[in-house]
Amino acid sequence: SLKGRYPFEVDPLDHCETSGRAYGDLAVLLRWFCQQRRQAPSQLQIYDPYYCDGAVVRHLSGLGFGSVYNKPEDFYAVLESGKLPPHEIVVTNPPYSDDHIQRCVKFCVGSGKPFCMLLPNYVSTNDYYAQILSQATSPVTPIFLVPIERYDYWMPEHAREHAPEHVSNQDGKTSPFLSSWYIWLGPKSTEAAFKHMDRLPGVEWVVGRSAKGTKWKIKNKRQSMRPGKYGH
Repeated sequence: SLKGRYPFEVDPLDHCETSGRAYGDLAVLLRWFCQQRRQAPSQLQIYDPYYCDGAVVRHLSGLGFGSVYNKPEDFYAVLESGKLPPHEIVVTNPPYSDDHIQRCVKFCVGSGKPFCMLLPNYVSTNDYYAQILSQATSPVTPIFLVPIERYDYWMPEHAREHAPEHVSNQDGKTSPFLSSWYIWLGPKSTEAAFKHMDRLPGVEWVVGRSAKGTKWKIKNKRQSMRPGKYGH
């Protein structure tokens, strides 16, 4: 049961962990980011303000990023108090219900710090997304890391009694939306990251300047990969 388990309100229909594959893809970018800063990945201070079941710490630590802050606390209360933990970049997959996405985008864009948000592709076409970007004190133009095959999410076992139909009863697996990493590292670093990531061989994702604009890249990538893998 979820009742009393967290110090904030939880929507039982929207309580899922991000797949390790999504973090594995992003780790390529984060390692490059650390190289540009002459910083060891283990020293990069990462903040994920939205807590689910702690998988972000396990996944990123396993990928060499050992300084991740993700604790069972009410992010909005922390934000209001002005006592955010020290961090150099936000890496997060917020809940998709209510107005959490909008509040997450507003926080990340307004913070002035680098961010990587895993969000549904449709967010980039919403009016509020464009409005928040337009209100930034300096231009913020995220790039997108889009997987060839959609990312899966997992509902923790203690939450599955509330699971909707699209969640597997066996392992809690679900993939209700096409989602991508929305990435901003500052103007110069974001452009340099795009050029670096765009020419990497043998990866199962593409980068673009819009989620929609990657469709032709995904089609070409699928055709270049071994036959049948993405034929479903």
